[in-house]
Amino acid sequence: LCYRPLGCRPVGWLLFLPHTLAQAMTKTFPSLSARLLLALPLAGLGTHAAQAQAPSPTLFTNVAAYDTGVRSSPNDVAVADINNDGLLDILTANAPRTIYYANSGSVGVLLGTGAGSFGAVTTFTTNSFPNSIAAADVNGDGKPDVITTFSGVDVMLGTGTGSFGAVTSYPGGNNNAVDVAVADVNGDGKPDLLTANSGSGTAGVMLNMG
Repeated sequence: LCYRPLGCRPVGWLLFLPHTLAQAMTKTFPSLSARLLLALPLAGLGTHAAQAQAPSPTLFTNVAAYDTGVRSSPNDVAVADINNDGLLDILTANAPRTIYYANSGSVGVLLGTGAGSFGAVTTFTTNSFPNSIAAADVNGDGKPDVITTFSGVDVMLGTGTGSFGAVTSYPGGNNNAVDVAVADVNGDGKPDLLTANSGSGTAGVMLNMG
């Protein structure tokens, strides 16, 4: 992959749109049939999540970009069936573009159409500046919930209809959690949260007490 603003020429490298910033957060999801999702900040106030399909192991084509909201700057991306229709949806962790919107972070949801495309974004306000995102059923009700990190962790419980409830925040102090993963680390059948903490140089574990 190439993260340079002006793109790359070698065959098999993904060429970004002109005037993109020099960094993009990426994840691959096998369940999306060899597609690459990128949280891609663009010049100006509009920002995008981009999807690229891989017809071969080294070449991505058919790049589609989706708006993630005015003054948003997506830092991370996840997929989950948020509205329980059997189709995967895109979630983005959107940080504000400038310091003037420092408390206006959000989670963006783009519902899947089932035809390889996604609908318009709906945003849900977070309590902070989200830098990573994950989706999991943390309360065991069968509905995917969303977890984001800031200095700590924010959790929004899913309604199963494509929306989320109020934010519950778990402060992280000086740990500065920059990424989050979900796994049952103690074998009790409940998903726990694991964080990568840049402030303290540690890995954090939050056991699910629900």
